[in-house]
Amino acid sequence: MAVLKKGFFKNTSFPFQIFMLFSFVILGISLGAYLFKGLIWVKSGFSSEIVNDLLQHINEDAQLMRQSLFFQTVCGFFFPALIFARFFSDDAKEYLAMEQGISGSVAALTILSIIFALPILNVIVYLTQQIPLPDFMKAVESQIVEWENQAQHEIEAMLITDKYLTFLINLLIVAVLAAVGEEFLFRGILQNIFGKIIKNPHAVIWTVAFIFSLVHLQFFGFFARMLLGAYLGYLLYYSKSIWLPVLAHSVNNALGVISYYSIKDPELLKKMDQVGVGPTFWVSLVSLVLFSVTFIFIIKKCKSQNFFS
Repeated sequence: MAVLKKGFFKNTSFPFQIFMLFSFVILGISLGAYLFKGLIWVKSGFSSEIVNDLLQHINEDAQLMRQSLFFQTVCGFFFPALIFARFFSDDAKEYLAMEQGISGSVAALTILSIIFALPILNVIVYLTQQIPLPDFMKAVESQIVEWENQAQHEIEAMLITDKYLTFLINLLIVAVLAAVGEEFLFRGILQNIFGKIIKNPHAVIWTVAFIFSLVHLQFFGFFARMLLGAYLGYLLYYSKSIWLPVLAHSVNNALGVISYYSIKDPELLKKMDQVGVGPTFWVSLVSLVLFSVTFIFIIKKCKSQNFFS
């Protein structure tokens, strides 16, 4: 039973740790899928025929998509991160940088930084959409556009709602659970693992940011999400607290949930995503300046004695 002791694998090699983390995530996603299927099996009155029909049309049912995302987030990100931290370190809380709190001023600056960053991120997404592909990749381009449209349809179906309770559930799943789970896994675990073989912290942060964006499987948002992932990595690097990137990630996701709940009009939402593009390009420049200044203040606060709560 010694293998079950915490920290048992802490001195293992980089390939082994990556393999085990990947295994934990795959097992977690599989468990989440079985739990989700079991839930709808019970709700359907134990009818396999109904379950199969619901699973085939899951993208048309917002409630099922929320439930699926819940199990995927908890089982595929949150639990694997906690299990890995337990067996690959002597202290899971210290390994995940969970012990340090943050001050109210740094929290406020972090929230502002995410708001300030939105227009410049819109520009990056727009520029990514303009990247020309060679003629022989036109079929690939068409497939990418189809995937992006499908993903956008699913997001709208899940987040656009008139019900306040559904809005709160969306906030819980998308803005809280997803933010915590992804930050624990990517910033908390992966930055630790890559930090063992890559001595340059900036290289570690950008490597994890690349992986973070890659696993989301959205080409048009790839570079914007990678930059966001790098920013989250730097927040952890300077603060030594996982809760700062969790806060930033949560605010970023919450803004989207709030927008879909308060606006509801897909066309108006598309216009919001264009703020900073074209005639409003000046907004993105102001966005970049404000974000940069805010980030500098965050770094200074993190290095001061008044940072921790």
